[in-house]
Amino acid sequence: MVLLRYSLAVFVLMVGTAQASTILQWTFDGATNPADLSNSAASPNVSASTGTGTASGLHASALTDWTTPVGNGTTDAFSSTNWGGGDYYQFTFSTAGFINLSFAFDQTSSATGPKNFKVQTSTGSGYSDLGGGAYAVLLNGTPNPAWTSGTVQPAYHYSFALPGGTAGVR
Repeated sequence: MVLLRYSLAVFVLMVGTAQASTILQWTFDGATNPADLSNSAASPNVSASTGTGTASGLHASALTDWTTPVGNGTTDAFSSTNWGGGDYYQFTFSTAGFINLSFAFDQTSSATGPKNFKVQTSTGSGYSDLGGGAYAVLLNGTPNPAWTSGTVQPAYHYSFALPGGTAGVR
């Protein structure tokens, strides 16, 4: 089984150099927990837990299963099987009126899942690679698939600054 799990995606507005405010967040639990979906190339749309935005995913394989297993310190994460080149998770939102934004999330991959990723952003027409947004899901050079709902593992946390005018991230 090929899994990529996101337990949390948070968008943060930097209010100053020492303070930050969450303006958008997905926790994939409670009222925003998507129903599991089997054999579908497209994921269910997931509304943000805080703020206004939509998370979704798209895979080439119509055999993809979309589930919400245990996450990094949470009871639910967003997960999918059958990863291939060009497959993605996407978070769509507006940054109108905000500056100094960053995007943070927790991610892991199964032993047979994908390891190399990049963050892309859009202002509404096409996606561009985020500078410094390429990363590998590794811990001490090896895949890091183990998560528990009780303990947050900082090694699974990724954070990136967003350019102004961003309308979506994938």
